[in-house]
Amino acid sequence: SIFFLRTAFWRHVPKRLPIFSAERTLANLVDKPIYLCSQISSNSSFLVQSSDYSTKKSKEKGKQIQKPKVDLTIDEIDGVIDPNDLTRIMKGALEHLKNDFNDNLNLRLTPSTFEQINVKTHDGMTKLGEIALVETKNANMFLIDLINSPEYVKPVLEALAKSNLNINPQVDKTTIYVPVAKVTREHRENMTKSAKLKCEQALKKMRDAESKALKKAKDAKHVSKDLIFNVNQWIKYQFELYSKEAHLVRDAKIKEILQE
Repeated sequence: SIFFLRTAFWRHVPKRLPIFSAERTLANLVDKPIYLCSQISSNSSFLVQSSDYSTKKSKEKGKQIQKPKVDLTIDEIDGVIDPNDLTRIMKGALEHLKNDFNDNLNLRLTPSTFEQINVKTHDGMTKLGEIALVETKNANMFLIDLINSPEYVKPVLEALAKSNLNINPQVDKTTIYVPVAKVTREHRENMTKSAKLKCEQALKKMRDAESKALKKAKDAKHVSKDLIFNVNQWIKYQFELYSKEAHLVRDAKIKEILQE
């Protein structure tokens, strides 16, 4: 929206000035030029364009996490919700995301990359490194030796197919040969999509934990409303901290993947 303000003298100022909303506070005008009275003639009007003070891009780029104004003790928070449970879930989701990225979204394959792949067996999910020996045969080939557990050849092949590693394994009895294919642009883009999806899954766990904690705080009847309000702010702050870190981890991984 555009507002024209007459600036000759105060007597020319209209009785009803436009009311600026919260989004148009002085904080949003800091980067705009400031006009001195001497620069404005008595017959002129100056133009205030408020529609472009802040864009979505600038908000996201410069967003700062605001720490709650009231510092609560662990005992105060614990009287409303379980703070350790909330941070445990959020931290766990973040750590799982980091490990998932390291194990499953690597362009440079190593024996460890294959050893960390989960294989479905009759005993449950097992790391491939626990049932097979993974070796580097040469610069363009890996070897997975299942001579001591031949019954897992098929499950291992299925796990490799689901690993999103862009590989085409070949079987020779109890040995699986994995040639290293050239990384294509399409494969990089698929890995980028996978990184975004994995990040969203981690964020969903965090949001669920946040929602559960907020509901528990809302249902607390034995404490003051002020304490509930402050605990709510603390819960939201924890989510913002961990979700921001998840986004940073995701962006770093995507940058790594897309580098030619």
